[in-house]
Amino acid sequence: MLKEFLKGDEGAVTYRNVEVEFIHGRKATMTIYNDGEEVDKIVLSEYESEGQEAMHKLFQEKGFEQLTGEELSLKIEMRDEKQREADEKKEALRRQHREEMARKQEEERRKQEAESKEEL
Repeated sequence: MLKEFLKGDEGAVTYRNVEVEFIHGRKATMTIYNDGEEVDKIVLSEYESEGQEAMHKLFQEKGFEQLTGEELSLKIEMRDEKQREADEKKEALRRQHREEMARKQEEERRKQEAESKEEL
């Protein structure tokens, strides 16, 4: 439920000035900044069992305002575009790695072939 709130289109993304950054292996924590200075830190997993309504209530209690429909659509569109770009970059790196491995295998095959011919 927490992951859905943080990643979905009806949770954290609906609030103004809220950015979600995933750090693998870490507890979901909301860090609130004011003028670049950390003012509060809340472990969100403590609210997970209470459901999305509790998460919305928490965000509102902390002073976050929900976006208008138009603002939300734009924010979701920008988030999705950023994700597409990240996915494309990952795929390009994977493709590059596969091509490099294939090139190395081909070089090794040719080397072995040349060594076999020399032995004859």
